Amino acid sequence: MFSSIRCKCLHSFVFHVFFSLLGDGGELELRVVSGNELGMFILYSSGSLCLNKALDRETQSSYNLTVTANDCVQPLSLQLTSTARVFVFVEDVNDNAPMFVSAKSVSVPEDAALHSLIMTVQAEDEDAGSNASILYLLNNVSGAALRIDNTSGNIYLEEVLDREKVDTLTFTVTATDVGSPRLETTMNFTVIVEDVNDNNPEFSQRDYSLSVRENIPRGTSLFHVEAHDQDIGPNGQLRYTLSPAGPFVVDTVRGVVTVMDQLDRERESNYTLIITAADRGDTPRSATASISITVLDVNDFTPQFSPENLIIHVKENEDEPSLLIHQVLLDCMVLILC
Repeated sequence: MFSSIRCKCLHSFVFHVFFSLLGDGGELELRVVSGNELGMFILYSSGSLCLNKALDRETQSSYNLTVTANDCVQPLSLQLTSTARVFVFVEDVNDNAPMFVSAKSVSVPEDAALHSLIMTVQAEDEDAGSNASILYLLNNVSGAALRIDNTSGNIYLEEVLDREKVDTLTFTVTATDVGSPRLETTMNFTVIVEDVNDNNPEFSQRDYSLSVRENIPRGTSLFHVEAHDQDIGPNGQLRYTLSPAGPFVVDTVRGVVTVMDQLDRERESNYTLIITAADRGDTPRSATASISITVLDVNDFTPQFSPENLIIHVKENEDEPSLLIHQVLLDCMVLILC
């Protein structure tokens, strides 16, 4: 004899199975001989099969019980036994809320295309049927930057990202089943906006000018040029170069300009240099500024006569003044001898 019973996993639920008694209506001994190893059921002498423990469909969804009925005729050798199979199917009730199983954060480059898929949130529900069907709802704390597909959990980008303005997007997703009553779970998620090299370095000014004395010692630091880049990582790390090559050099990392050769105002009194700041991105971006350096004079030359030896003949009775005047060059000066 086979019987099947469907029961819901309600802790207080009790059900009954009635057996056709064998023999002449005498006393029977009823037992569950297999399928009840966990003691989930109890069989009374009245033939009622009842729950002994609370059911949980998610732990075990069906039971296959073997029940025997023995009459009590004496002697034992005359007793008769009947066997029945009872199949118990545990029906689902909505007693499990969805649980998220996807990562709580994702990194997205700031140049991600509009409407591109940036992540998928996923939840699982241990119930069955409609009790396990899940819908996703997005609470976009960061504005309208994101959109979610209610059934798949796919999240799409709806606004252009700019890491320099917002480097993280925070939002919450609610996963709700469609059972009755509905159960839901909410979780916070984070989108980390990754930097791309989309900003040029910028100098604090486009033109620099300074004056230095021509006797300034070699190795003297003149001034510090600094540029800034809004990007981060290698995209924001700057290296400096100076051109044309000459008596000045720049520290490639710090941007300090130093004089490395002896200056000579009489040879060159003005220098115009171009300093370049370039980042270290995969495709470097750069900016330039102009540096004007004026070399100031110092008293580093001794006056010299030209010619150094001069013989002048003057008549003792010379009355003409013009004949008594002679010019002598002293470096770049003219001396009048009378």
